[in-house]
Amino acid sequence: MRVRNDFRKSYDQLLDFLKKETVPYEYRTTVIKGWHDVHDVKKMAEYLGCIDHYYLQNFVSRSGVLDPNFVGESFSGEELEEMRGVAEKFVGMCGVRG
Repeated sequence: MRVRNDFRKSYDQLLDFLKKETVPYEYRTTVIKGWHDVHDVKKMAEYLGCIDHYYLQNFVSRSGVLDPNFVGESFSGEELEEMRGVAEKFVGMCGVRG
């Protein structure tokens, strides 16, 4: 996926701020089967680096999502644990939700 340079620069500034400041935060990624895989999670965690609290949030299909025509699939608990184990090598702590 290509990311515009101006967006990437702003995003990098936000991450730098979070890593330097004493403001409590957590970083979350909603993972969707068919959109993400273990390799994607590894690349995201490498990019995020030494953030303190990172959570992989399983996609849950239900009414009320922004696009009612969107159909996504959830990962199994085992798949999420595999992703968590990979991500935790790069971040301070990685948990799973959903």
